[in-house]
Amino acid sequence: MEDEWLEIQERKVRMRKATVEATLRPAEVSELRELGEQLFPVHDDWRVAYFEFLDAHPTERYFRAATHEGYQVLYCPAQEKGIWFIPGSGVGRIQPKGLALLKQITAGK
Repeated sequence: MEDEWLEIQERKVRMRKATVEATLRPAEVSELRELGEQLFPVHDDWRVAYFEFLDAHPTERYFRAATHEGYQVLYCPAQEKGIWFIPGSGVGRIQPKGLALLKQITAGK
């Protein structure tokens, strides 16, 4: 039973990696600012943190991608930070395993 669960989780990770690789593209800060206005229309902690991060790192490279489950991903390789979001539904910080995967995918891009 546990082996089956682990296989399912590994399959999910492989699928996420494949779709992120297929959809990964550079994102300009201006695009991310516009996206932030849509994601965070209400002044809250997420909005403040999002725009403060962009303000603190205006010249960094950013990437945007999607997963097969409908998550959108934003990643800044230089700062090794990223967020995921589902428009109108949820947002969160990308955890260390996800950051490591994004670092691997974006290396050399």
